[in-house]
Amino acid sequence: MKKFLIIFIFSILLFNSCLTNKGTLSIDSYPQNCEVYLNGEYVGVTPLEKSVKIGKYTLEVKKEGYEDYKKEVTIERGKETVIIANLEISTGSLIVKTDPDGATVFVDGKNYGLTPIEIKDLEIGEHEIVISKEGYAQIIKKIDIRKETVTIEEILIEAISEIFINTNPKGAKVIINGKEMGVTPLTLKDINPGRYIITFKAIGYEEMTKSIEVKEGLNAFNFEMIQLNHALIVESEPTGAKIYLDDVFKGTTPIEIKNLTPEKKYRLKVEVEGYLPFLTEVTMPKDGSIFLPVIKLVKIGG
Repeated sequence: MKKFLIIFIFSILLFNSCLTNKGTLSIDSYPQNCEVYLNGEYVGVTPLEKSVKIGKYTLEVKKEGYEDYKKEVTIERGKETVIIANLEISTGSLIVKTDPDGATVFVDGKNYGLTPIEIKDLEIGEHEIVISKEGYAQIIKKIDIRKETVTIEEILIEAISEIFINTNPKGAKVIINGKEMGVTPLTLKDINPGRYIITFKAIGYEEMTKSIEVKEGLNAFNFEMIQLNHALIVESEPTGAKIYLDDVFKGTTPIEIKNLTPEKKYRLKVEVEGYLPFLTEVTMPKDGSIFLPVIKLVKIGG
């Protein structure tokens, strides 16, 4: 019995001695769920509280996509050592070169400028890069940014498109970026991809202006034009004849006289030097416009 008591007391003293040779290490981090290493040995993830033998240690806190946090710590007997590890995001650089120069570079949707360009402080990991230049095929690719500078070089390929344009009604005049191209239905080949401003004009219909995005390959566009209500459309041979409505000058042929009064009768006079004047009366319909047949003027002495 006495022997057992001695062993029991010795065990208690030994246990207390072990306790007094330890301290507490409490570690938190931003972001959390980082791996924690003491002297190179993995001990858990943050937030972490661990009983550690007294002494000096090399503490490392690691997480993919972040710079490693490293610090020398001293664990003291019976004391708590608190560490807050703020990890910095790992970044790298990207160099983009193109032939020809002057292509716009987007990374994850953000415009960084024109090639050749070096983009710094990109987060480590996968990103989407888009290289775009008018008249050339767009390049879209995934890139893996690392701590070392990543360089990509691309040869741009000329992109040729074809566009088909139609309107209802057909026969509308097509003007693209200020240049008259023909009438609908219209097919245009060897067009560079890009954005264009297109205007349609047709007698008896409202002028229409649209923005179109032309992509590589075949592009088809169809537009519905809006008919003018209560308009009088006058054409003549020869053109350029002066038009008077109730003795008020309205312009020269071909002409659309808009916003006339429904069910009202108007006196129309058409005249041009060297030709006999043309006189008639027109009554506007309750709803709609009037397209007069081409007025063929008679030449004086002809």
